Amino acid sequence: MLILKHLLHLFAKLSFILVILSVTACAKEETYPIEPIIEFSGGSLSIVADELGNKEVVYYAQINFTDGDGNIGWGYSKDKPEGAYRKCNTENTHDLYVNVYEIKNGEPIKKDFHENYYCDNNDTLRSDVIGLNADIPYLTGNGRSGSLRGVIDYKIPISSAISDTIKFDFKIIDRDGNYSNVVESRIYNNLKIK
Repeated sequence: MLILKHLLHLFAKLSFILVILSVTACAKEETYPIEPIIEFSGGSLSIVADELGNKEVVYYAQINFTDGDGNIGWGYSKDKPEGAYRKCNTENTHDLYVNVYEIKNGEPIKKDFHENYYCDNNDTLRSDVIGLNADIPYLTGNGRSGSLRGVIDYKIPISSAISDTIKFDFKIIDRDGNYSNVVESRIYNNLKIK
């Protein structure tokens, strides 16, 4: 009788656990459009010194993203899955695109870095000038839907030659060539390095 009571008690516990597992397994998985969607969640400015003691203004941007088919970022790492190599492309050069605007007389004027992209003999992207665009590490979605959600933290050094009143905009592109929406930062004033 004691063994039967123990088995019934154990069965009741297992049933309770299975109910919890089935409820959580049936919980609706979030789905998103296959085009990336981004949201600017914040930014901050700091004055930092490099190894030589030179001071520069650095902007820290934080961008939330979702992608329904979870194919964000190429990166250039050797540990990517087979077939994830990005061929050199002078049109879609990066995964994260950043523009900076100088505000003059109340009007935003886009700063052009005149990046001259070209492909070298090893099919590697090269440029004469380094702009603000960046590569996102290779990411893939999880779960049945394969969707992906995350946060991009990006540190942007700001040249002292840039105006003291600026703003940024951002967009990303996935591996299928789908661009996200464009989001903007607020306007930052008085960027003097002291």
